[in-house]
Amino acid sequence: MRILICGLGSIGQRHIRILKKLYYKKGLELFTLHDSKKNLIIDDDFKTYKVQSVCNYYKIKIIDINDIKNLKINIAYICTPPYKHLDLCIKLAERNWCNNFFT
Repeated sequence: MRILICGLGSIGQRHIRILKKLYYKKGLELFTLHDSKKNLIIDDDFKTYKVQSVCNYYKIKIIDINDIKNLKINIAYICTPPYKHLDLCIKLAERNWCNNFFT
């Protein structure tokens, strides 16, 4: 399963933790469009931890939006602030790669 996580704040990180539990040892590959600028891990109790890279911590690959179709991403989770959802969904849809979005 190849999943794109857009947004690595508390909601995106919660999705990552749940997906890793659900797809443990089942070939889960996680991708994102860029690393978090804050470099904070936010756990389920909302405690925060400073790290060098959120992507490295969760073992997520950073990709370019134009590479999505070639990577055969199965699902995209849009975990950005709500005002950014539509713009990001349009950018993803323009690449004609998938019709499975979760916002």
